Amino acid sequence: MGGTLSVNDNRNVVGQTDGASITFGYKVDAGVAFLRGKHEWRDALFLAQSLSKTPTIPHVLKSQDALRFESIYLYHVVPWFGPYLRLAGDGPILAGFDERPVATNYLIRNVDGTTTAKTTTQLHLTDMFRPYNLTESLGPFLRPLHREEINVEIRVGASAHQTFANHQLAINDDAATKDVVEVDELQTYHQIGVEAAAIAWGKLSGDKVLYKAGVEAMMPLYKSDTLSAEGKSSAELINVIGFGTLSFKIVSWASIDYDFRVVRQPQLIDKTQVQNHLLLTFGINVGSKPKAKE
Repeated sequence: MGGTLSVNDNRNVVGQTDGASITFGYKVDAGVAFLRGKHEWRDALFLAQSLSKTPTIPHVLKSQDALRFESIYLYHVVPWFGPYLRLAGDGPILAGFDERPVATNYLIRNVDGTTTAKTTTQLHLTDMFRPYNLTESLGPFLRPLHREEINVEIRVGASAHQTFANHQLAINDDAATKDVVEVDELQTYHQIGVEAAAIAWGKLSGDKVLYKAGVEAMMPLYKSDTLSAEGKSSAELINVIGFGTLSFKIVSWASIDYDFRVVRQPQLIDKTQVQNHLLLTFGINVGSKPKAKE
């Protein structure tokens, strides 16, 4: 568990806007692992939010908002191979808005083919917990490396994917139109297909450096009908998630954390979503390890 806080205030400073700027955030990165005989069950929860208040925009802005969970069961037929069953979800918690310091012209392209024009400084884009993604998958896994310094896990199997996004909006601005910002209405969709994933994680320098990186890809063989999927093949609708986390522990109660995530969901929006977060985190670590056998 960790938190961040930054406070700045300017009064009559040349080149600076008068007023106070406040940024605060928190994160919870928790996990539970059950290991007994040939059974392995891992559960993970990641919750992170970062909010800002500046003098130029009267509303609170969010720069990070994520709720991700994963539950995966693996049965080790042999130490390095067996079947797996996985449930995962990711998405935001808070509602999302597009905030501008001056009134902006928006053109909303609705899924029924109509358009809606709005002029405002704050456009409501998404509701709480929307859009949210759920993934269920099963198949065989391979564990070629299993050490504290490095673990490598490869999975291939069948997968089902659901994205809940009806009536949500996404900025899809055309740079050629200077006087208006284009916005697309999103749709809920479902997919069934095949997935492949490769993940590596571990600890270095006596637990002072923690890392995790991986890539997941899913090709839909079945897809629900949506406007964004019309005329596209399964190859053109491949979902890809790439991620990486790196944590340097400075002292027992402070660390420098970097989080990277790239998401491609062409049936939701035909743009690659990229997030980078670098934080100096103050917090506490709580956990336990099984005692070493004598």
